[in-house]
Amino acid sequence: MEPAAKCKRCGQCCINLTEHGRFVLPVSRVDAKNIRALPLFKEYQKAGKIAIKKGEYDPLYPYDLVANGLCPFYDPEARLCRIYDQYRPTTCVKFQCPD
Repeated sequence: MEPAAKCKRCGQCCINLTEHGRFVLPVSRVDAKNIRALPLFKEYQKAGKIAIKKGEYDPLYPYDLVANGLCPFYDPEARLCRIYDQYRPTTCVKFQCPD
């Protein structure tokens, strides 16, 4: 995997995966395991704000992180990812920000 670019804090990786009011992020098995272990995920899951479901399209990313609205890990006021330093999913790492 190529090294991740330094985050510009643009939020595009958190916003561009939202369609029709629903956020869907394809995640790998390892991503799903690591995200499920995060206390913030457990808090949001308990509140019904987020779920990890079986994906339908990509065998490399067999799960989908699903939420209403934007990515629940994105803080739009601070323009940062709440799990960036703990565990940022591969899809987010590989996201190509617009110039």
